[in-house]
Amino acid sequence: MKRVIPILLILTLTLAVLLPACGRRNSEMYANSTTETTSAPVTLPSAPTMPEVSLPTAGTMPSTTLPESTVPSTVPSTVPSTVPSTLPSTAPVTEATTATPAGPETWSKEQIVAYVSNAVNMTKAYTGALTVDHVQKFTFNVDSISPNLPLVQNFAQSVINGVLKGDQETLTFNGGYAVNGDGETVPILLPKRQGFVLPAEGVLSAAAAQSGENVIVDLTLVPETGTLTSFPPYNSGAIGYLNADKLDISLFTIEKFNVSYPGSTIRFTIGANGYVLSAVYHTPVAIDASGKVALVSGGFQSSGASDETWTLRW
Repeated sequence: MKRVIPILLILTLTLAVLLPACGRRNSEMYANSTTETTSAPVTLPSAPTMPEVSLPTAGTMPSTTLPESTVPSTVPSTVPSTVPSTLPSTAPVTEATTATPAGPETWSKEQIVAYVSNAVNMTKAYTGALTVDHVQKFTFNVDSISPNLPLVQNFAQSVINGVLKGDQETLTFNGGYAVNGDGETVPILLPKRQGFVLPAEGVLSAAAAQSGENVIVDLTLVPETGTLTSFPPYNSGAIGYLNADKLDISLFTIEKFNVSYPGSTIRFTIGANGYVLSAVYHTPVAIDASGKVALVSGGFQSSGASDETWTLRW
C-alpha cells in the first residue's frame, strides 16, 4: 500500500507534462494544414481543461501497520524460554533410576511379621556349631492372698517358684539343639515347644528400622489369656507360656490357674545375611490361682514379668 502514493504522483505529473505538449503539436499540425488551403485566420481551440485530481492525503490512507500483538517490533535476541538454548550434555535422569529402595521403616505390619518369621525359622533351622548366651529372670509380687494363712502363703510361693525360674548360661548348639542346665533340650531360639508361628493379627504393633547393616524389629503382641489346659496362641507361638509342668502338685490341688498376658514385646536384631543376632523377650503376666492345701482352700493373685535375652555368637 505504501507504493500507491508515489505511483499516483508520477502518473499525474506525467499526464500534466504530456497533455499540453500533445495539444501544441496538434495545434501546429492543424495550423499547417489550414494554411495550405486558406489564408483566413484560424482560431485554435483552447486546451481542454484537465480534471482536477485529488490525491488522498496520508491521513486518509488505511493504516499499514499490523497490530503490535501480531508482529513483534524487534526480533527477540534470545530463544524463547520454552526451547532450551543448548542441548543437555547428558541424558535426563528420571526419578526411577535414582530413587533408593524403600527402607524397613516403610514396611507394613504384615511385611515386618513375614520378615521376622523367615529370619527366626531360618535361625532355628541352623545345624552348624553355634554358641548362644542365654539370660532369663523373673520379677513377681504376690498382690493378695485369701485367706491369709501360712498354708495358703506356702501354696502361693510354691506355684511361683515352680512356674517361674530364672537362669543364666551359655549354650553350645549342634544340629540346632542344646541341653540347658535343667537337662532340657532347647532350640536356638524361642519358643521351646514349637516353631515360630506368629500371624499378623496376633501383633498389636510392629516397627522396623535400619541400623548399619542390621535391621531392628520391635513387636508388641495382642493381650491374651491362658489356663492350665489352654494356652495363649500368639504368645505360645512366638515366645512361650507359663504352665504348671514343674509344679509338685502332691502337696495341694490346683483348682484354678489363669494367666493373663497384657502385651508381650520382642526385639529382634537381624543381620544382613538374614539370621537373628539377638532376641530380647519381655513378657508381663498376671496370675490368678486357687487350690486346696490339706483341708484349706485358698487363692492368690500375683503380677510380674519375665525378661529373657538370647545373644547368638555367629
